[in-house]
Amino acid sequence: MLTNKIKTLDIKVKRNIDSLFLWTYKTFFKWRWLEFSDFREYEPWDDVKTIDWIVSAREWKTFTRLYREERELSVNFLLDLSSSMKFWLWEKTKRDSLEELFFILSYSRVKNWDKVWAILKDKNKFVYLNAKKWRDNIFSIASKIEENQELWNPFSIDESILFLNNLKIKNNLVFIVTDKLDFDERLFKIASLKNEIIFIHIFDDFENTLLWLDGIINFVWDDWKNIIINLNDKKKIKEYLSYRFEKLENFRKKLAKLNIKYLKIDNKTNIYKELYKMFNK
Repeated sequence: MLTNKIKTLDIKVKRNIDSLFLWTYKTFFKWRWLEFSDFREYEPWDDVKTIDWIVSAREWKTFTRLYREERELSVNFLLDLSSSMKFWLWEKTKRDSLEELFFILSYSRVKNWDKVWAILKDKNKFVYLNAKKWRDNIFSIASKIEENQELWNPFSIDESILFLNNLKIKNNLVFIVTDKLDFDERLFKIASLKNEIIFIHIFDDFENTLLWLDGIINFVWDDWKNIIINLNDKKKIKEYLSYRFEKLENFRKKLAKLNIKYLKIDNKTNIYKELYKMFNK
């Protein structure tokens, strides 16, 4: 049964999706989801990576491989539904942003007849929602997200990536959506060699700025560490923001080293515009 929240998101996304998401795989992804088509002689402007050296040696000429784009792929969402995603100060929670993000991206892929599936953590075990091409699968996943309201539902990036790697899938587009700040580079490297990964960080603006409030606040850091900060203590705020910035920057650099695409959004972000900018660079 669809909740009013899901119905509202459905209407909102459908009104905007056509005008904002008309990108093709070729404009953003390089050499993913391309299948061999034919050979032809190498031209000076061709990418040397497409040269087939075996055929070239046999024919005594340099030949390049031609590829055509596969029109279907599996799009996978690895979603963090832990308690920290319920944090909010203004307007909407981080989970609200996650749900909106899921609807936008999944709708854009279903319109291309791609398969959409998801990995969720539910009551300390992973739930694997199998791939389907149809729009109804979006509502099935969205309903599962809405049902998952456990107050203590821990989430680990490493455990999630390990689960993904054990599925032994390849040539998939994987969106990882979380607010966590630690991961094992080795596990990510294995996953990124098999699949195209886009990492999306979701935050509340307050977490990264400590603006708009005064007094003493106690909030949870990465689901298990309680942090108490006096918002009138400028020194403590400066220390926190410095540490937070360094943590985020190191995280982003580690992903860049693995050629994993990264996007950071918060409750003030226009998600449509940020995704559009990323996919049209």
